[in-house]
Amino acid sequence: MQRMRCSFRLAALALVCALAVGCSGKGKPTKSNFDKIKNDMSTKEVEELMGPAAQTVDLKAVKDALGGLGGLMGSVPGMDVDKQLIWFEGEIAYQVSIKDDKVTNKVSLKKDEITKDKKGTPSASDKEPPAGGKLTKANADKIKEGMSKAEVEAILGPGKAKADAGKGGVYIWQEDGKSITITFVDDKATVVLKAGF
Repeated sequence: MQRMRCSFRLAALALVCALAVGCSGKGKPTKSNFDKIKNDMSTKEVEELMGPAAQTVDLKAVKDALGGLGGLMGSVPGMDVDKQLIWFEGEIAYQVSIKDDKVTNKVSLKKDEITKDKKGTPSASDKEPPAGGKLTKANADKIKEGMSKAEVEAILGPGKAKADAGKGGVYIWQEDGKSITITFVDDKATVVLKAGF
Protein backbone atom coordinates (compact mmCIF):
# COMPACT_ATOMS: atom_id res chain seq x y z
CA MET A 1 0.00 0.00 0.00
CA GLN A 2 2.82 2.37 0.97
CA ARG A 3 4.64 1.48 -2.26
CA MET A 4 1.49 2.16 -4.29
CA ARG A 5 1.08 5.64 -2.76
CA CYS A 6 4.73 6.47 -3.46
CA SER A 7 4.36 5.31 -7.08
CA PHE A 8 1.18 7.39 -7.44
CA ARG A 9 2.92 10.48 -6.03
CA LEU A 10 5.90 10.02 -8.36
CA ALA A 11 3.58 9.60 -11.35
CA ALA A 12 1.61 12.71 -10.36
CA LEU A 13 4.84 14.68 -9.93
CA ALA A 14 6.10 13.51 -13.34
CA LEU A 15 2.79 14.55 -14.94
CA VAL A 16 2.96 18.01 -13.34
CA CYS A 17 6.56 18.46 -14.53
CA ALA A 18 5.70 17.32 -18.06
CA LEU A 19 2.73 19.69 -18.23
CA ALA A 20 4.79 22.58 -16.89
CA VAL A 21 7.47 22.06 -19.55
CA GLY A 22 4.95 21.34 -22.33
CA CYS A 23 2.82 24.40 -21.56
CA SER A 24 5.63 26.84 -20.93
CA GLY A 25 5.58 28.03 -24.54
CA LYS A 26 9.38 28.08 -24.71
CA GLY A 27 10.72 28.16 -28.22
CA LYS A 28 7.36 28.82 -29.90
CA PRO A 29 6.04 31.91 -31.67
CA THR A 30 3.18 32.84 -29.36
CA LYS A 31 1.77 36.19 -28.25
CA SER A 32 2.78 35.39 -24.68
CA ASN A 33 6.41 34.75 -25.68
CA PHE A 34 6.44 37.77 -28.01
CA ASP A 35 5.27 39.98 -25.13
CA LYS A 36 8.31 38.83 -23.09
CA ILE A 37 10.75 40.23 -25.68
CA LYS A 38 12.40 43.43 -24.44
CA ASN A 39 14.81 45.89 -26.04
CA ASP A 40 18.48 44.95 -25.61
CA MET A 41 17.75 41.20 -25.46
CA SER A 42 20.20 39.15 -27.55
CA THR A 43 19.19 37.21 -30.65
CA LYS A 44 19.84 33.99 -28.72
CA GLU A 45 17.47 35.04 -25.91
CA VAL A 46 14.76 35.92 -28.45
CA GLU A 47 15.15 32.58 -30.21
CA GLU A 48 14.95 30.75 -26.87
CA LEU A 49 11.50 32.32 -26.48
CA MET A 50 10.27 32.22 -30.09
CA GLY A 51 12.28 29.39 -31.65
CA PRO A 52 14.18 29.87 -34.92
CA ALA A 53 12.81 32.67 -37.11
CA ALA A 54 10.65 31.62 -40.07
CA GLN A 55 12.21 34.43 -42.13
CA THR A 56 15.32 36.54 -41.71
CA VAL A 57 15.90 39.72 -43.70
CA ASP A 58 19.65 40.40 -43.59
CA LEU A 59 19.81 44.17 -44.06
CA LYS A 60 23.48 44.25 -43.09
CA ALA A 61 24.34 42.14 -46.15
CA VAL A 62 22.34 44.50 -48.36
CA LYS A 63 24.15 47.52 -46.88
CA ASP A 64 27.50 45.78 -47.49
CA ALA A 65 26.51 45.01 -51.10
CA LEU A 66 25.72 48.69 -51.68
CA GLY A 67 29.18 49.71 -50.50
CA GLY A 68 29.39 53.40 -49.58
CA LEU A 69 25.68 53.90 -50.21
CA GLY A 70 24.79 51.35 -47.55
CA GLY A 71 25.32 53.99 -44.88
CA LEU A 72 22.47 56.04 -46.33
CA MET A 73 20.02 53.22 -45.64
CA GLY A 74 19.98 54.19 -41.96
CA SER A 75 17.86 57.23 -42.89
CA VAL A 76 15.13 54.98 -44.33
CA PRO A 77 12.47 53.83 -41.82
CA GLY A 78 13.03 50.18 -40.89
CA MET A 79 16.44 49.99 -42.57
CA ASP A 80 18.63 51.25 -39.69
CA VAL A 81 19.06 47.74 -38.24
CA ASP A 82 21.21 44.72 -39.10
CA LYS A 83 18.37 42.26 -39.58
CA GLN A 84 14.67 41.63 -39.16
CA LEU A 85 13.53 38.30 -37.67
CA ILE A 86 9.99 37.20 -38.50
CA TRP A 87 7.79 34.44 -37.01
CA PHE A 88 4.22 33.44 -37.83
CA GLU A 89 1.41 32.18 -35.61
CA GLY A 90 -1.72 31.60 -37.68
CA GLU A 91 -2.52 34.91 -39.38
CA ILE A 92 -0.28 36.91 -37.03
CA ALA A 93 3.33 37.82 -37.84
CA TYR A 94 5.84 38.83 -35.19
CA GLN A 95 8.78 40.96 -36.36
CA VAL A 96 11.84 41.76 -34.25
CA SER A 97 14.51 44.26 -35.32
CA ILE A 98 18.11 43.44 -34.37
CA LYS A 99 21.14 45.76 -34.36
CA ASP A 100 24.53 44.69 -32.96
CA ASP A 101 22.87 41.43 -31.76
CA LYS A 102 20.38 43.35 -29.58
CA VAL A 103 16.64 43.90 -29.97
CA THR A 104 15.86 47.50 -30.95
CA ASN A 105 12.16 47.18 -31.81
CA LYS A 106 9.36 44.67 -32.17
CA VAL A 107 5.96 44.71 -33.87
CA SER A 108 3.13 42.25 -34.41
CA LEU A 109 0.89 42.63 -37.44
CA LYS A 110 -1.35 40.63 -39.70
CA LYS A 111 0.74 38.12 -41.60
CA ASP A 112 0.37 39.90 -44.96
CA GLU A 113 1.48 43.28 -43.56
CA ILE A 114 5.08 42.33 -42.75
CA THR A 115 7.14 41.89 -45.94
CA LYS A 116 5.68 39.08 -47.97
CA ASP A 117 2.53 39.12 -50.02
CA LYS A 118 -0.58 37.19 -49.00
CA LYS A 119 -2.31 35.30 -51.79
CA GLY A 120 -6.07 35.57 -52.18
CA THR A 121 -8.93 37.59 -53.55
CA PRO A 122 -8.62 41.33 -52.99
CA SER A 123 -11.20 42.80 -50.64
CA ALA A 124 -13.10 46.04 -51.28
CA SER A 125 -10.49 47.96 -49.29
CA ASP A 126 -7.77 46.70 -51.68
CA LYS A 127 -9.20 48.47 -54.73
CA GLU A 128 -7.99 51.76 -56.18
CA PRO A 129 -9.04 54.78 -54.12
CA PRO A 130 -11.29 57.30 -55.85
CA ALA A 131 -8.40 59.77 -56.24
CA GLY A 132 -6.51 57.14 -58.28
CA GLY A 133 -3.38 56.95 -56.10
CA LYS A 134 -0.90 54.26 -57.11
CA LEU A 135 0.07 53.13 -53.60
CA THR A 136 -2.77 50.63 -53.09
CA LYS A 137 -2.72 47.16 -51.57
CA ALA A 138 -3.46 45.68 -55.00
CA ASN A 139 -0.37 47.40 -56.45
CA ALA A 140 1.74 46.63 -53.38
CA ASP A 141 0.84 42.95 -53.80
CA LYS A 142 2.34 43.07 -57.32
CA ILE A 143 5.76 44.18 -56.07
CA LYS A 144 8.12 41.23 -55.61
CA GLU A 145 11.78 40.69 -54.83
CA GLY A 146 13.73 40.21 -58.06
CA MET A 147 11.82 42.86 -60.04
CA SER A 148 13.77 45.54 -61.88
CA LYS A 149 13.43 49.22 -61.02
CA ALA A 150 11.63 49.81 -64.35
CA GLU A 151 9.09 47.05 -63.54
CA VAL A 152 8.41 48.56 -60.11
CA GLU A 153 8.08 52.08 -61.54
CA ALA A 154 5.63 50.82 -64.19
CA ILE A 155 3.33 49.86 -61.29
CA LEU A 156 4.04 52.57 -58.68
CA GLY A 157 5.51 55.43 -60.69
CA PRO A 158 8.88 56.96 -59.81
CA GLY A 159 10.06 56.58 -56.23
CA LYS A 160 12.00 59.03 -54.10
CA ALA A 161 15.70 58.11 -54.07
CA LYS A 162 17.19 57.79 -50.60
CA ALA A 163 20.43 56.45 -52.06
CA ASP A 164 21.04 56.18 -55.81
CA ALA A 165 23.90 54.30 -57.44
CA GLY A 166 22.81 53.70 -61.02
CA LYS A 167 21.66 50.09 -60.93
CA GLY A 168 21.50 50.06 -57.13
CA GLY A 169 20.06 52.17 -54.37
CA VAL A 170 17.22 52.61 -51.92
CA TYR A 171 13.90 54.09 -53.07
CA ILE A 172 10.75 54.90 -51.14
CA TRP A 173 7.13 55.39 -52.22
CA GLN A 174 4.83 57.11 -49.69
CA GLU A 175 1.14 58.04 -49.82
CA ASP A 176 -1.59 58.50 -47.19
CA GLY A 177 0.32 56.80 -44.36
CA LYS A 178 1.41 53.86 -46.56
CA SER A 179 4.95 53.24 -47.74
CA ILE A 180 7.03 50.83 -49.75
CA THR A 181 10.82 50.91 -49.38
CA ILE A 182 12.85 48.92 -51.90
CA THR A 183 16.57 48.24 -51.99
CA PHE A 184 17.89 47.53 -55.50
CA VAL A 185 21.20 45.73 -56.11
CA ASP A 186 22.25 45.22 -59.76
CA ASP A 187 18.82 46.52 -60.84
CA LYS A 188 16.97 43.83 -58.85
CA ALA A 189 14.74 44.44 -55.84
CA THR A 190 16.52 42.60 -53.02
CA VAL A 191 14.60 43.91 -49.99
CA VAL A 192 10.96 45.03 -50.16
CA LEU A 193 9.47 46.56 -47.00
CA LYS A 194 5.76 47.46 -46.96
CA ALA A 195 3.93 49.37 -44.23
CA GLY A 196 0.41 50.66 -43.71
CA PHE A 197 -1.45 48.31 -46.06
